[in-house]
Amino acid sequence: MPGRSAAESPLSSPLAEQRWSLAERGAAVLYQLGAARVWVFGSLACGRAQDRRSDIDLAVEGLPQHVVDGATAAVERATGCHVDIIALDSHLPVQLRAQAMRNRVLVRRVDVATDPPVSRWYGAPAPGRRLFQQRIDAAIATLAGTAASRVIDLGCGQAWLLEVLARDPRYHALGGIDMSSGALAAARERLQRALPPAALARVQLFVGIVTWRDPRLAGWDAATAIEVIEHLDDERRAAFEDVVFAFMRPATILVTTPNADYNLNYLLGRGLRHPEHKFEWTRAQFAAWAAEIAQRSGYRVKHSHIGPFDEMAGGPTQMAVFQR
Repeated sequence: MPGRSAAESPLSSPLAEQRWSLAERGAAVLYQLGAARVWVFGSLACGRAQDRRSDIDLAVEGLPQHVVDGATAAVERATGCHVDIIALDSHLPVQLRAQAMRNRVLVRRVDVATDPPVSRWYGAPAPGRRLFQQRIDAAIATLAGTAASRVIDLGCGQAWLLEVLARDPRYHALGGIDMSSGALAAARERLQRALPPAALARVQLFVGIVTWRDPRLAGWDAATAIEVIEHLDDERRAAFEDVVFAFMRPATILVTTPNADYNLNYLLGRGLRHPEHKFEWTRAQFAAWAAEIAQRSGYRVKHSHIGPFDEMAGGPTQMAVFQR
């Protein structure tokens, strides 16, 4: 088989090792979606200089292009950086295919974590689980402590959270809204394979935006926005606040966002974890925003951290739970 294995990966510095670890996280998501093989190519595979803004290039076999397109958001959430993914089974430009085939390193299935993409465990997040899984665990545990039976996930991506909730009969109706039709197409295909018919019937996915008073957003007991607000500029964030806290007004609202205080642990300095993030808030900034929103909208709010805790910086993800 052409190419090298992950055991032969060109790791020449602590930063390169960190970037390779991120590539393995991305490969894990693709393997969980049914990929036959996942390869790293480009500068990371060749051992060329990498910095925190460099893309991670992945080539995948065994997944159709529309699933790969829909998976990109989930892979980027898992890695925390920009990822380019090409489907080797699709029609690619000759030069791009040649580049990927010439310089590639196989990430074998045994090299990546084997946990399922979402947790079916309702306790506190388990140590050692990838951060995106710990966010889902935290949302599940929080929702389980409420009386909510109708839950909508705002910016649901591939509906990892909804898959778990659908298996719990306490949730009578589940909704997911996302602006990416590709992500939702991949979600529908995966949920149809993963869920029994009765559970699948409780899930409704629809294309839309969270900054417009869409009638489909009304009537839910709880809403989650997991790693969403940092993608919104000031104008769209104000519209999001109006939609969620004034129009929807569910009894419970769960919001997570990166903790900028923690970024030094990622060697980011004052940089952002993802090129599409408009901002990343410190704990003080997030607390001030949440307190102002809660007071203005008639909610009370509690804060917690998600992920490994640092005495100086807190956790990598911060969560606010609003209730009324």
